[in-house]
Amino acid sequence: MRQKFLKATCWAPALLQLAACGSGTLFSPETGTGSSTSSSSSSSSSSSSSSGGSTSSSSSGGTSGDQLFQFATVGLASGQTFEWQLSYGATVVGSGSITSNDTTAISAPALPASESYDFTIIQQPAGQTCSAADNSGTLVNGAVPPTVEFNCVTATNSPSAVDHRLVTPGPRVGASSWIERSGDFVQFGGESPSASGPGPAANDLWRYAARTRSWARIEAATSSPAARSFAASWVDARGEIWIFGGRNTGDGSVQLFDDLWEFTPGTRAWTCQSGCAGEDAAVTGMPRPAARTGATSWVDGNGDLWLQGGTSAGLPGAAELVDVWRYTPATHAWTQVR
Repeated sequence: MRQKFLKATCWAPALLQLAACGSGTLFSPETGTGSSTSSSSSSSSSSSSSSGGSTSSSSSGGTSGDQLFQFATVGLASGQTFEWQLSYGATVVGSGSITSNDTTAISAPALPASESYDFTIIQQPAGQTCSAADNSGTLVNGAVPPTVEFNCVTATNSPSAVDHRLVTPGPRVGASSWIERSGDFVQFGGESPSASGPGPAANDLWRYAARTRSWARIEAATSSPAARSFAASWVDARGEIWIFGGRNTGDGSVQLFDDLWEFTPGTRAWTCQSGCAGEDAAVTGMPRPAARTGATSWVDGNGDLWLQGGTSAGLPGAAELVDVWRYTPATHAWTQVR
């Protein structure tokens, strides 16, 4: 992929330079209220901009203490724009917009040692859904981060990629939910109750951006877990999302699950880690918790995922469960603790 760098960057201490389309505008980190403060550069000795029009900047000297990030955007329809924000750890340090397909660059405050960064799309373009790859990570010793790749698709070439900004997940109960490092809220599945009882479950994934107060559906890049509600859920220190078990009553009977899934936001990929289709614990010799719904879950200081209790209601010999299990992502193994 052809890459193009800005020849000069505009810099002020603790400020983030963003796409300003020739205005020379600098944006400060997010305030406590979630708003962004902007100020214009008072003087500049040189200026540069990308031919694609996605970013532009003016320079008054620059500094060697900045962090260079690159964007490579493809598929964005002419005249459309999407917005992103950059977080260091759990702190939002700035936001900006992409207005065209090109490879461009921005300078941000120097990334603290061993701190994580994360670019999140907070507003999708009309009629399109954009996803991001290589948009998060942890840098050591000032390493150059990989190029953030934004890929946008439209309803004409991907029927599932429609504009979800003006709709919501709809009424449901039992959805699994998480808080991302950016502060956004994510939920998966859940079931729609009806006058006659529980309704069918869903397996869709949604993000609510607190900053813009808007919902956006996350289109998975791989096969998703089966529809379910009341699954146990975790979010680990890397920002990975996990679910285990749950139920589906869509056909009038109760189906319980004992599979464990991991979702990687950066690639939008679901990965089955335990209890996958065709996997038999009696054959593999790998123990795992029994199928259940409504279990309690938490993450410990070592990053292990814990599961306790729940119910197997709906299965023969149903019972309230009191067992305790620990899943260690590093070894991909369940251990029964109690």
